[in-house]
Amino acid sequence: MSRGTSDSTVLYRQRTGRVGFRLCYALLGALALYGLLSSLDRGIGFALLSAALYPLTLGIPVLVALGALWSLDVYGAVTLTRDELRVGRTTVPTSELDLPDLLVQARDTPGLAERWAGSIAQTPLPPERVVGQASMLGGSYASSYGSPALTVGLASLGWRRIDTRRPDELLDALLIARTGGPAAV
Repeated sequence: MSRGTSDSTVLYRQRTGRVGFRLCYALLGALALYGLLSSLDRGIGFALLSAALYPLTLGIPVLVALGALWSLDVYGAVTLTRDELRVGRTTVPTSELDLPDLLVQARDTPGLAERWAGSIAQTPLPPERVVGQASMLGGSYASSYGSPALTVGLASLGWRRIDTRRPDELLDALLIARTGGPAAV
């Protein structure tokens, strides 16, 4: 499908919280202000040097947190439209998603089983789901701490895991993108 005719309606989006970035920047700014105000009695040059060095020395944990947030934002951002799934640095067309595998996952998820019952009944599905080795989609090496990963089958890439905080919502959006919506029962 060409870029001009694609449907760019976002069905699912996951990004790193902007609150974390703002908090880190505020902490670094507070350290710089503290360095400036605490050193003004020694002269403006020393005060400016302190304002630059305080965030770099005392703010090392904040700088590490900023690096982790940036990494999550680059490699873990998920955007799904009807035409494509973008995870981190990787973009795949939704037509490559393995529909029977998605329906098997929906069948095994209580809330989605009812919603997708019509599609599940119309599609021949295997009795159980067999998943092979799956690396992360998007360029990350592993899912972030405490985040579940949704495993999907892709025609060109095989099994891949997607780091998501809301796996049921992502699975529902993937099914909508792949089929257009649940079939009537």
